Amino acid sequence: MPERIATPIEQAIHTPMLAPELETLKQPETPIKALPEKEVIIWTPRFMVTFALLAVIWLSAGSLIAQGLQNHLPFLSPNSKILLVETVFVFGGWITLLFTSRNTWLRLGSICGGAWGILSLLNFALRTFIPHLDDALIAYFTTAPSIVLLGTYACLSIHRTPIKRWDSYFVALLPLVGALVVLGLYFFSPLDARSLENIESWMGITARCLGIAIWWLRPSCWKTQTSPTILFGLASLLSLLFSIPRLITGADSVFLPQVAMLCFFLALCRLIQGELRHQKHT
Repeated sequence: MPERIATPIEQAIHTPMLAPELETLKQPETPIKALPEKEVIIWTPRFMVTFALLAVIWLSAGSLIAQGLQNHLPFLSPNSKILLVETVFVFGGWITLLFTSRNTWLRLGSICGGAWGILSLLNFALRTFIPHLDDALIAYFTTAPSIVLLGTYACLSIHRTPIKRWDSYFVALLPLVGALVVLGLYFFSPLDARSLENIESWMGITARCLGIAIWWLRPSCWKTQTSPTILFGLASLLSLLFSIPRLITGADSVFLPQVAMLCFFLALCRLIQGELRHQKHT
């Protein structure tokens, strides 16, 4: 049979239609994009309403208590009695956070916060039931909770926060900075002012200032933990203001400590809510 050239029609009939499939196989596969992680919503409508109600009730009660103490109502005095009751609520918040958290840093912070609560309860109980205390003892029970609270802040500010170079240097140098500040105040103060009470007062003020700095001078805390950063920093700022002698007097000296306790309590509510929401989505 003689050779012949196939016509275009015969080529279309006998040639397998594989060209499109081969081209498809030659094309690189499109990488499958990873699905974004589901965002954990902490500020649910129910939590926002509860948060607002707690703030309104606490502030209203604090205002009434301040006015009652100004009017010399006997069942409200001294002021340490009110702070003792409010510290019980804050201490309960630390215990609740300890049992609901799974993160190591958060548990360490809760343990330190519980120690702060015990020292604060002892401080306010002594002031309430023992009216005449030694000044050195009062200075000690005022300073010790501030130092323990600084360790609490260091642990809580690391929780779910990206640790950058500035954060590492800041937390590592924190004890050294505090020691240098106290030593500077000691050596540059007059000799008659270097009493034990003054030294402990300087240590307490320094610890409160560093507590504010550990939250407010770190951008990573503002980005990842905005609410605790504002509330814990504000609580330490108020504590610093009314710890300075003769700076705040009158009804403000009664009302501002209660606002500081409210900031502690609301910050703990936010941390507990965050842990519960994260556990629900994991």
